[in-house]
This record gives sequence, C-alpha cells and structure tokens, in this order.
Amino acid sequence: MAIQEKQFWKNQAGIWGVGYTANFLLVKGFYLLLYPTVIWYFGLFDGAGIMWCLSLLVCYLTILFYDWCKIDWLGIEALKEVGEGREGKGLFHRIIGWIFSRGELVVFLFISVKWNPFICFAFMRHGAHQYNGMTRRDWQIFIASVVVSNTWWTTIVFTGLTLVESVIRAVKSAL
Repeated sequence: MAIQEKQFWKNQAGIWGVGYTANFLLVKGFYLLLYPTVIWYFGLFDGAGIMWCLSLLVCYLTILFYDWCKIDWLGIEALKEVGEGREGKGLFHRIIGWIFSRGELVVFLFISVKWNPFICFAFMRHGAHQYNGMTRRDWQIFIASVVVSNTWWTTIVFTGLTLVESVIRAVKSAL
C-alpha cells in the first residue's frame, strides 16, 4: 500500500471517528434524554409535537451542515460507493450489496427506525459524494423519514414511560 493511500485511510478513519462520535452523542442525547423528558413533561401529544418539530429542525440543520462541509464524516458516502459497485468484491462489499438489493422501501424503513431522518436522507440520496442540496425526491424521503422515525420513537418512549409509571405506582401501593 502506497504511503499516500495509508495517509488517506488514516485521515479518513480520524474523520469517521470524530464524526461518528459527535453524531452518536447528538442522537443519543436527543432520543434517550430529551425525547423522554419532553414527552413526560408535556404529555404524549404536545410532547410528541414538540419533538417531531425539533427532530425535523435538527436533522435539516445537519443536512445543511453536511452539504456545506462536503465531508463524508459518517462514512455514508463510502458505503454508497460500495453499494453501487465502484469498489472491491470482498465479503464486506457483498454484504453491503445484499442490503442495497432489498429494495428502497426496506432500506428506508430500516434506516428510519434504526437511525434518524438525516442518516436516511444522506444514505438514500442518489449518487455518492453529492453534496448538492435536496431534490423533490430527497424532500419526500426526508419528511417521510421524520414521520416514521418519530412515530417509532414516540411509541417507544411513551410505552417506556407508561411502564415506569406503572412500576412506580405498584411499588408505592405495595409499601
């Protein structure tokens, strides 16, 4: 491996490490701390409305930042390259290709539930390394992902809060 290629991968690994860590902290703070707090404080409908609007805003601002900096800080563009077959044919490449072959709806639902609307948009945008704003299709994917992702999280958080309240009531009545 040439020295320049080693340096490229070393730099890329650093960018992905910092990007992934920052995204992880933002997403976990948003979904595991802020989401339950807002729904608990404001109730199911008002809290969900607030969080859906915040999710849309935060993810849209992330898209703007992503397009502005033109850096693949999460490795999404590299995965898209692999999925489009522009890279090698090893096991990893075959796995990514298999995921891509499941169809856009399956990929959309999986990413929307597993990650967030920004990740879904970035992953499903046509072409790798295209930091060129949002087409009509991209907006449709983004808005649909906001709905799917937040419906999922509202359900999970409300169910969790309801279970915690039930346990607290049961413990209090047992005392």
